[in-house]
This record gives sequence, C-alpha cells and structure tokens, in this order.
Amino acid sequence: MSFRVKTILFIGITETLFLLLLLWQSLAYLEQSGEEALYKRASETSHLFSLLAKNAVISSDIAALDEITQQIAVLGGVQYIRVLDSDGILAQAGDTSSLEDGFFEDTLIYQLDDRIFDTQVLVMESGTEFAKVQVGLPVDPLLLFISEARYRLFGIALAELVMVGLISLILGSYLTKGLLVLQKVALAVTKGDMSSRADTESKDELGVTAKAFNVMLDKINDDQKKLNENAINLTKAKQTAENASQAKSRFLSQMSHEIRSPMNAVLGAVNLISEKIKEPPEHIRLLKTAQSSGRALLEVVNDILDFSKIEAGHMSLKYSEVELLPLLEDVLNCAEAKIANRDLTILGDVAPGTVERVITDATRLRQILTILVDNACNFTPRGIVLVTIQRIQIADGKDTLQLNVKDSGIGIREKYLNQIFEEFEQVDSTLEANSSGTGLGLNIAKGLITLMGGSITVSSKLNQGSDFCFTMPVEFVEDKTIDKHQFEGPMVLVSDNQSLQEVFANKIKQIGGTFFGFSNVDMLREQATPQLLSKKSVWLIEDGATVNNSNKIWLDSLGINVHCISSLGETLSSSYLGFNRINKPLLFNNICSLNDKNNTFSVTKSQLTYSAHNDKKNILLVDDMEANRFIAGETLKNRGYQVVFACNGFDALDILETQVFDVILMDIRMPKMNGIVTVEHLKASGGINKDTPVIAMTANAEKSEMARCKAAGMEGFVGKPFDTQVLIESINHCIYSTETQEKSKANSPLNEDEVLSESVLKTLAEDLSEVAVLTLVNLFIIDIEERVQMIETSLEKSDIEALGDHAHALKSSAGSLGATAMYNFCKRLEQASLEKKLMEAEVICKELKSISELTLKTYIDFSAKYV
Repeated sequence: MSFRVKTILFIGITETLFLLLLLWQSLAYLEQSGEEALYKRASETSHLFSLLAKNAVISSDIAALDEITQQIAVLGGVQYIRVLDSDGILAQAGDTSSLEDGFFEDTLIYQLDDRIFDTQVLVMESGTEFAKVQVGLPVDPLLLFISEARYRLFGIALAELVMVGLISLILGSYLTKGLLVLQKVALAVTKGDMSSRADTESKDELGVTAKAFNVMLDKINDDQKKLNENAINLTKAKQTAENASQAKSRFLSQMSHEIRSPMNAVLGAVNLISEKIKEPPEHIRLLKTAQSSGRALLEVVNDILDFSKIEAGHMSLKYSEVELLPLLEDVLNCAEAKIANRDLTILGDVAPGTVERVITDATRLRQILTILVDNACNFTPRGIVLVTIQRIQIADGKDTLQLNVKDSGIGIREKYLNQIFEEFEQVDSTLEANSSGTGLGLNIAKGLITLMGGSITVSSKLNQGSDFCFTMPVEFVEDKTIDKHQFEGPMVLVSDNQSLQEVFANKIKQIGGTFFGFSNVDMLREQATPQLLSKKSVWLIEDGATVNNSNKIWLDSLGINVHCISSLGETLSSSYLGFNRINKPLLFNNICSLNDKNNTFSVTKSQLTYSAHNDKKNILLVDDMEANRFIAGETLKNRGYQVVFACNGFDALDILETQVFDVILMDIRMPKMNGIVTVEHLKASGGINKDTPVIAMTANAEKSEMARCKAAGMEGFVGKPFDTQVLIESINHCIYSTETQEKSKANSPLNEDEVLSESVLKTLAEDLSEVAVLTLVNLFIIDIEERVQMIETSLEKSDIEALGDHAHALKSSAGSLGATAMYNFCKRLEQASLEKKLMEAEVICKELKSISELTLKTYIDFSAKYV
C-alpha cells in the first residue's frame, strides 16, 4: 500500500469517525428538542383551554364552551379538542376520528399508532373535578422536520468527506511526489548511477531532505571514488605480494635444490669415509661431527620450507584413519634414535578409553609430535620426556584428542612463554640446550595445529620442566578403545632417574596398583619385603643400575619376572643375562601388561649370517654434478652394484639404447635435457629399457615435483642429499618388485627367496646392526597380522581409501625388509585403491591369505633361526 493511499485512508477514516459522532449527537439533539417542544405545546394548549373553559364548564354554559372549543380547534397544529364530564361530551371540535376506539394519553412520540399525540388536562376547582379537557396534536410536521434535518446533515457530512478526500489526495500526492523523487534517485544509485540527483525547488521539509540527500550522494560519490582508487592500489599491492610470495617460493625451492645438491656430495663423502675409517677415535669423532652438522643443516632447510608453506597457506591436509599407538611408537622410536644422552628416558602413554583409531592427517600429527618431542629432548639433559594421549570432552560437549608432551628439563622463564611460538624465537640464551635450531620448530607446530583446527598451550617452571598441551579435533572411529590398565602385583623400579620414578608412581597409583622405587639394587635388596617378593611382582631394572655378581645370584633365586630397561643396540654386561629386555623408548601401555603376557622384545645379541648372495645389479646413474656421481657411485659400488654414469639426458638415452639396466637413477634438474623429459622419451621409445624402473633423484621434495615424476613414469623418488639406507631400499624395492612381477606373470609358485630376500636384510645389518634387524623383523611380523586384519575390514566396508592406506603402510615395511612377494601384492592393491577400482582390489585380495601366511611363516622361521 502506497504512502499516498495510507494518508488518504488515515485522514478519511479519522474525519468519518468524527462526522458520525457529530451526526449522532445532532440528530439526537433534534429529536429530543422536537419531543420537548411537542410536549410543551400540548401541555400549554390543554392548560390554556382548561383555563378558558373552566367558568363555562362550572356554569354549564355549553354555548360559551362550544364557542371556545371551536376557536381553539382552528388554531394551527391542533388535530382535535374535546371537553367531557362524567355525563358525556360537553363540547368538541376538529377531527375526532382517532377517538373512535377510545382515548389513550400518549407519553412518547415514536410509540404512537395513529400519528396523533393525545394529552389530557383536568378542570379542577377547590379540589373538585368538573371535566376533562382532551387535546390531540398531529406529529407529522415534527417527524417531517426531523427527517429533513437528518438528510441535510448527511448531505453536509458527505460533502465534507468528499472535500476531505480531495484535500487528502492533494496532500498525499504532494508528500509522495518528493518521496518518489528520492526513491527514483535511490534506485538509480543502487544500479550504479552515481550522477543521479533529486531535483526539487521546494523550501519546506521535503526540499530540505532532498538537498540533504543530494549532499549525502555527493559524499558517497567522493568516497566511492577514493575506495575505487584504494581498491586498485590494493589489487596492485595484492598482485605484487602474490608475485613476491611466488618468487619467494620459487627462490626457496631453488635454494633448497642448490643447498641439497652439494650437501648430497658432502654427506655422501663423509658417509663413505666413515665406512672405511675405524680409527683413530679422534678421526671418528670428527666424522660424526660432520655427519651431525650436515643433518642439522638439512633440518634448517626443511624448517624454512615448512615455515614458508604455512605462511603462504600452501600447506594441505590429507585425512585418513590413523592408529594412535603405532603412530606414537614411531615418533618415540625416532626421537630415541636421535638422542645420545642415555640419562634421558622417553615414555609414552595412551589413556584407557581412548579410541585406538581416529581420522586425521597422520603426517602432520606425526610432524607436530616429532617437533615437540625433539624440542623436549633438546632441553632435558636428564630425566624424562613423557608423551600422553587421551580423549577429553570440551565445553561444547564434543570429544576431542588431547596430547601432552611433558619433560623434566630446564624449563622456560615465565616472561618467554608468550613468545616461544613466534618465528625465529628461542628461549633465553642463558638456558643452554643440547642443540640449537632455527627457532622455527614451535612456530611450525603451532601453525600446523591451527591449520588442523586445534590449539596449543604451554606451562613451565624454571629448572622443573615444561608441559606442552595441544588439542586436536578428530573423528573417532568407534570400533575399539584402549583397554583399562590392569596390574595385579606390585611394580618395582630400580633407577636413579628420579623423574622416571615419579611418573611410574603416579601412573601405577592411577590404576590402583602399588609401586616401589629404588635408586639401586643394593637398596632394593636391603628393603625387600614379602609383598615385593610376590610371584605377581614385576621388577624393572634400568641398565644404569649396577648389578654385581652377588645381586645377580640373589635376583635369579627369587623366581620373579625381572626386566631390564635399555637402549636399542646397547651392549649389556653379562650380569644382565637372563633378564627380559625392554628397549627404550617405553610405552606405558605395554609396561602395564607385563604380568599378563610377555610384551617385550627379548633379544640377545647374536651373529647373523646370510646364505644368499647379492648378485651384482646394473645401475645407470644420471646426474650433471660430478661430485654427486662420484659419491653415489662409490656408495653403490661398495654394496656390490655395477654402476654406469651419464652426465645428461642425451647421454643417458644413448647408453640405454645398447645396454640393459636393472634400475635407473635419474636426476631431475639437468642442462640440455632434464630428467622428466628424458624418462618420457625412454618410455615412448619402446627400447630395451622401456620397462626398467626409474628412481628420481632431486633436492626438490615438493609434492608437485613428486607428482610430475610419477606422471612421467618413474617408480621411485629419493630426495637429495640422499640417505644411504633410503637409496638402497628404493633400489631394492624396484629390483625385487620387478623380479616378482615377472615371476608372477609366468604363474610360477612362490619360493622362499621371493618371500624373504636375505640380501636386503644383510644390507640393513651393515647399515644398522644385527640386533636392530631382528627387532625390525619382529615388528614386521606384528605389523603383518594387524594390517591384514585392517585390509580385510576395509574390504568388507568397501572403504577403498582406507584399503589403500593400509596397503601402502604394509608395502613400506615389506619393501624395507625384503618381503618381495608381500611388497608386490601391496603395491598392486595400493594402485587399485588409487584408481578407485574396488572390484579389482577384491580380486587382488584373494591372494592375501596365502601370501600373508607364507610371509609370516618365513619371517618367524628366520627370526627363530638367529635368536
């Protein structure tokens, strides 16, 4: 409804209501006045007649009475007049036809049936009634007057309403005219016409409003021009910033390549020398210093690249199902391998009730934990680093994952707590740590946590340690939870690590167990009670606690489960023989089940021998840097490979036309023809090496670079500077995977050499140790059992992504330990998963049972042979 219509209706309704009220009051007044006048006239007429006729009535002068009656009857407005006494009518005049049915005195005009108002007056003298005077007055003149007055009043009211309507229309049109002008201008402005203005010459309020509206538009127009100019400048600045960011990314990528390439030669040369030089000790120490410094430099480069990705918003997340316990063990094992300080113990714990599997980005979660654990180890010269994972409920009622990394180290001053997460910030320089860094680690961790929707806090006390706590929103896979810790007998810990004793005391107390801690075996022996000597007791003795012959004899005589806590690969004295060995890092979930089942790796150092011999394989190494060719070539030659060199892509293609190779190592960035173009030509040539596996070697570890290599047809990817073990594993993966595929095509049955490649294990033993190989084999056996069950579950649920993740994880373990048949199976299954071919995956999984059972049997037999 328009404003004009509203104005007219409002004024019209208001005026109508007031007119109706006026009409009602006026008509009521007219009717009341007419009635009163009629009553008064009837009363006066009858009273006057009674006075005139009184003497004639009393004297019975009928002639005089009749004359008086005739004179009154001719008066205007009298219908009739009659005088009567008890004997009858004395005199009458006028039209008395209305009296045929008798006389009835009237009181109200609108109740008359004969339209005659009848009234009566008594002729009295000294209290004696002589006669009655009856007068009838017609009411038609009065009713006609009232009716005419009503019509006139209604006419006047209607005329007034018409005039009010016209005035309202004129007023509304005037008001809306100005508003319509403003509306038209506003609509034009909304369509982008900033030049439109309200044209009005009126000086009233509407005119003033229109002028103010025009002033406002002028101001908006000026501001819009400034905004457009600012937007143009901002767009240019944004483009400049984006160009700068891209230039920085390209610079960092190029810088990474330029640093990694010479570092590859430096670290490779140091590794080669360290393999040949076994003495004197000072030379070995210098070599180790060079190795550790080189690795530290690589960590600096990696930190800068990660920081750049987070800052530029290029860090992406990939969500998948993650098992918390294995992930925690991986992180702790990596941290344990890095620390040289044997006075530090790393301990992990996943709280009971926590779901074993969650959906999150495993790579980023592992990276966050690794940063925090490494940071804690660096600043904890002695004591413990405790990592706990638990499921908590936050304020909105949702469950989330909370992870704590707590240490007993040097702590952080309170004034530094607010800045430790800033880039390039480190704690007070007076607080010395075992190693320094770029100051980017905690900043990267916080950036990743924020990217994943979490938050991190830190609390610390100087010289007492720090506690980094972060929450991570995840999706819990509700199929199985961590069992509640149960511990039947008392736990005894012999260790001079006071922080470790405090942690164990708190944990055992939480599950309702009894804990006893002793600094050495002598103190334990002195204070041993019947409760401690219970057959259900579990004793843990850290390898730092000296066990002499007397104590050894005493311990053996007790018949109690005694476990020795030591670092992996640590050679123990003969006094520890017979004890179950628990390798660091410690997992509290395993410690609490020691009295239920033997959940440790009981490994005694023994010599591994291999019957298999690594037949020399031909490798083509393509790299434009002579130093890289020399280092990689010497590394491969020392491990029994035949190596041929090429300086660029053209030379490589010429060589590949005449000589067959088992593996091609291809540098990506080379002059004349780069590695990707070279491989594309090789695959398209149809020559003798078109199916030879190619491993990319590049300092650019970006995902885009890996994708380009894979698209070109490369089977592997090794970053520079390469790790010797990673390089050998990649080569073995390609060689044995190719051999297995060829044998599978020939439909020949699997033999033991295809299931377990002892040459791969021998290489691992050379790079690590024999004890480490046995430990990895035992872990692989457990991994097979768990992953096979997960693959079957994923297949039942038609979860193709989870199927690929589990196949990839098992493929990595199988390839590292020479399980060629299992590796080949997992590789085919992973490829089917990546291509979303569920039916093909189902066909491949028909071989799962036979391959897994044969692989398990072979590796269990191998482990038993050397333990």
